[in-house]
Order: sequence, then C-alpha cells, then structure tokens
Amino acid sequence: SHQMYLMTILLYLTGQATATQTFQEEPSDVTVNLGDNVTLPCKVSNRNGEVQWTRDDFGLGIDRQLSGFSRYKMLGRGGADDFSLEIAAVSLEDDARFQCQVGAAGGGVGAIQSANATVTVQLAPDQPVITNGDKLQVMEGSEVEVTCKSFRGKPPAEIKWLDGSNEEIKKDKKKKNIVDETEDIENTKTQNVISTIKLTVTKDQHDTNLTCQASHPTYKEPINAVIHLNVEFKPELKIEHEPEEMKEGDDVKLTCSATANPSRVTFKWYIADILEYDKVTDDDLEDQKSTLEFPGIGKDMNGKVIKCWSSNKIQNKPFESEALHTLNIQYEPKFTKEPKDVSADPGKKITLECEADGNPSPTYTWFRNGDMTKVLDNSSSLAISVSDSTIGSYTCRVTVKGYKEITTTAKVYKFGPPKILETTEKIQMAKIG
Repeated sequence: SHQMYLMTILLYLTGQATATQTFQEEPSDVTVNLGDNVTLPCKVSNRNGEVQWTRDDFGLGIDRQLSGFSRYKMLGRGGADDFSLEIAAVSLEDDARFQCQVGAAGGGVGAIQSANATVTVQLAPDQPVITNGDKLQVMEGSEVEVTCKSFRGKPPAEIKWLDGSNEEIKKDKKKKNIVDETEDIENTKTQNVISTIKLTVTKDQHDTNLTCQASHPTYKEPINAVIHLNVEFKPELKIEHEPEEMKEGDDVKLTCSATANPSRVTFKWYIADILEYDKVTDDDLEDQKSTLEFPGIGKDMNGKVIKCWSSNKIQNKPFESEALHTLNIQYEPKFTKEPKDVSADPGKKITLECEADGNPSPTYTWFRNGDMTKVLDNSSSLAISVSDSTIGSYTCRVTVKGYKEITTTAKVYKFGPPKILETTEKIQMAKIG
C-alpha cells in the first residue's frame, strides 16, 4: 500500500506537469497620468515556469520585489497565481510596451506570453501663454497676429480661440486664419503647441478679450489665456436736435456726439460750409459732445446744411470725421402770389393763381361763392371757362400742418353784349354861337 501511495503521487505529479500553463487574466492597454499608480494584471493557471515582466522587451527580473526597480513590484496580492505588476508614481520611462511572460518547465511545458499592453503616460502641459502679452493696442482695420503657446504636454494640448462673446473663432482653411504647429521636445516624449491667429480688428472689438483656450485629457476643465484688445478708431458722429419738431421762433439746440478711441476729441461746426463760432457751446472737452444753439430760430435757416466735424489723435496722427444734418424748420404759410379779380368774355379760358410759402409744404383747396362743401381743385392754380355758371367769387385756402389756414378771394366777371344806356334826360343839341 505504501508503494501504491508513491505511485499515485508520481502519477499525480506527472499529470500536473503535462497540464498547459495558461493566463487567467492578462494586461491590456492603459492610459495613466504622470505620478499616478497603475496595476497591470497577470494571473496564471497551472504555472510551472518562472514569471517575468518585460518593458519594451527588456526583462525586469523574476523576484516578486523586482529589486532592480524601486517603483515596480509583483506582490501577488491576489494569491499564488497573481503576478500583476504594480507601478508606483508613474513616470515618462513607464510610457512603454509591457508583457507578462511565463518560462518553459520540465516535462515539455511550453513558455507562454501575454498580450502586449501599452502604457500611455499623459503629462499635463504648462498653462497656456499668449506671447504678445496681456494687452494689445491696435488701430481699427489693422491685421494682427496673436500667438499662444502650450509647453510640454503629452499628448500636446488642443487650442481653440474665442472672441469677445466667448464664441469659438472657426478655422478657415482658405484664409489660413489660424495656424497650429507642434514641436517635439528632445528625449522627453512631450510636445509644445504653438497656435497663431490672424485677425483684422474692428472697432466692435474694442475693450473685449481674445481668449486662447487649451484643453487636455489631464485638465478637469479647459485653461484660458487672455489678451485684452484696445482698438483705436476715429470719431463716429451722431447729430441730434431738440426740440424734435423745430418751428420758427423755437430755441433750437443741435448736439454732436462722438464715440472715439482715444476719446479726447475736438469739434468744429459749419453752417452752409461757413465755420461757426458764436453759436457753439462746448464747455466740457472730456464728454465727447458739442452743442450748437439757435435762440429763436428764423425760417431762413430751413434747408441749411449743418456740418459737425471732429478729430482725435491716434499714434500722434489726427484722424477726422464729419456728420451732416439738414435743418427742417417749420413755419406758418404766407401768400407769395394771390389771385386777382378778372373780367373776361364768355367762353374765354382764364387761370387764377394762388401760391404760398410754408413748411411743411402747403396744400391748396379752391371753393366758389363761399360754398366750402364743394372742392373745385387741389392745385395752386385753377382754370375756368367764363360763363354765367362760372362767374362769382373764388376762394383759395392754404393749409400747412400745425398752423392756422389762410385764405384769399378773387372775383370773376363776364363782359356782356353792348347795352344802350337809357336816360330820362332829353339830349339837347344847340349850336354854339
């Protein structure tokens, strides 16, 4: 029976020896941030050979402590079959291809190798930097280039540009408005990114930010670098007047307002191209406003063109603008031509003329014999064919919106056939002498 027992053990051992070594669990690709810890799994069934990990085909050793590598261990926390590789405080040298290998053993047991597992180490780049500085002073219409750099990233950062409303400025392949380049940093596996944006600056961009936004897998949220735009532009002018509706005799005030950068501006006023001093009030030179005043404005000012001229200095050069306003002064109507009394033969065509000056433009209405319910015409002249039914008095009424209407009247008479004048007196003829 003792012999039998040994026999069983031998059979058991040889059976064991011929069983194939296999992996229960093997490593796979993993991405990890610099400084983190990572474990690459490796569990073996029916193991007979020695277990060893390789890094880029270089053997790391077979003792579980891996004494040659201070940050590597094969502690076997999951039991005797567990040869998982624990890497502490991952560094860039761990950015490599790892494999778990089990050596051959006696009795024809073959060696086995796990799948290759690539460890990708990510390194957060430095904060992005705009190399132009934090402010850009530039004139409207200029083309500028702004450059943003993100240093030492693995992988390199991705850069976007945002406008003053935080909207992304899209790349335009034709215009090449945004150009990105990467630079490899020798012996480090890291890269710099340089992004350059070209813009033609408008005055709407004054006092806004241009943002370089860097994104990276290691960032919780994107990191921004910002440059503030100070866009210089010549005065933009607007003329306003009070009162809104200007009438003859009103005290009228015209105000010229400038939007400009630099904001210090000078003004001049012209009336019908003649420089005006007396009516100008411009007490505050810092408020970008100047006023032209007409106390009790006359109707002679209607239709006159007022010009506001303004200038500021950009990089010590003067830049000028002007705005025009045509005065619209309302005034009451006055006759410039009134119809005259007319006598004419029957059937003769005559014209009564009535003209007035007023603002807004006068409208005309003609009536006959005081009958204001029957309108004869709405033009400034009235054509009449003289007859019994057309003789009489004609009234021209002139209306100007906002003022009292005025009227004038003329009479139309008809010449009759010759009449013999009858008289009661006897006509005495006597011979003188």
